[in-house]
Amino acid sequence: METIFTDFYNAGVEKGKPMMLGEYGSGEDDAVPGKKGQWFTNGADLFKRWPMIKGVTYFDKGTGGACDRYVDSSPSSLAGFSAMGADPYFNPPVTTTGITAADFSFTPISVTIDQGTVVKWTNNGPSNHTVTATKMNLFDSTGIAPGSTFSWVFTGAGTYPYECTIHPSLMTGAVKVRPLADPPTGGVTTEFTITWAADLVPDGYAYDVQIKRPGGQWVDWKTLQKTPSDTFVPDSGVGRYTFRVRYHNTNSDGKSGYSPTVTIEVS
Repeated sequence: METIFTDFYNAGVEKGKPMMLGEYGSGEDDAVPGKKGQWFTNGADLFKRWPMIKGVTYFDKGTGGACDRYVDSSPSSLAGFSAMGADPYFNPPVTTTGITAADFSFTPISVTIDQGTVVKWTNNGPSNHTVTATKMNLFDSTGIAPGSTFSWVFTGAGTYPYECTIHPSLMTGAVKVRPLADPPTGGVTTEFTITWAADLVPDGYAYDVQIKRPGGQWVDWKTLQKTPSDTFVPDSGVGRYTFRVRYHNTNSDGKSGYSPTVTIEVS
C-alpha cells in the first residue's frame, strides 16, 4: 500500500488536509500463500504512521479469478482484514461535548475536555454563525445555518480560542484540552508518562511542553515534539511537578495557548 498511496498521501499532507481512501483492495498471489493477509497487516501498520488518513473503504468485489478482491478469498486474507478492523487504533472511543451558538454568544463560552474529544457546535439561530480558530488556522466551519452543526476532534493538549467571524466582537469561545500524567504520584525513581496527544502528530505540527519544578518557574521541557508522549523521572527531588502544553504549527509558526496544567506529586 505504501508504494501505491505515497504520492496521494504526500499531496494531502502538503495541503494540510485529512484524507480518505475511497477504495483499496488486493487479489491473491497464488505463488505466495498468505501474502494478501500480510498485505492487510502491513497496511494497518502504514495507516498508523500516516495519521492524516482518517478513513479507508475496502473494495469488496470480484468477478472470479485472480482479480477477486473479496476479503474472504482465503483464510489468511480474512484473518488479516479482521485483525485490522479489530485493532483499537481503528476503533477509538468517541466522547462528544456540545456547545450552542445563538445570537449572539457561544454557550458555554469555555469548555475543558480530554484529548480525543469531539466538540459539536449547534447553531440555534436565528442568524448564520461560524466556528473559526483564531490561532493556527486549525479549523473553520465557514457559515453554519440555523439548525446545522459543526464538529471538530481535539486530539492534543492546548487552549484553542475561536470566534464567529460574522460577529467577531460578540461571539468568542475557547476549548481547553488537558495533558495527562500517569501515575499521578510516586517517588524520586518513579518513571512518569506525560501524554499530550491522543493521536500521532501530523506532519507540519508539533507540541511544546513546559515544566515547573518544585519551587521553580516555567521552563521548556520538550519543544517541537512529534511524539504524543514521553517519560519523566523527577530530577529535582520531592515535591510537585507541573506540566503544560501547546500545539504548534511549524509551517506558519502559529501556536495555541498553553493547556490547563497537570501535576505529579513526588514524595
